[in-house]
Amino acid sequence: MDALWSSQERRTRMVMACLRSVFNVVSDARLVISREALLEFGKSVAGADASAGVVQLILTAASETHFSDTINFEGFCRLLLPRLVHG
Repeated sequence: MDALWSSQERRTRMVMACLRSVFNVVSDARLVISREALLEFGKSVAGADASAGVVQLILTAASETHFSDTINFEGFCRLLLPRLVHG
């Protein structure tokens, strides 16, 4: 398992693949999502144990970052990747 996560590039690709799934659920498979929808999604699943860490990360990133009214997948990754890949 350590070998899977050994390179920074591989870690980034694996996390981005997971984020793609999360973004698709949050955005209902749309190309962009509003900041409000992102915050509402985080609040609606905040009680789920399996996703509590990711949800808190999404809520923190969305509330601390001032992006335009909508965000696309690349912007979503810019919000979360540094915290997920680098800890």
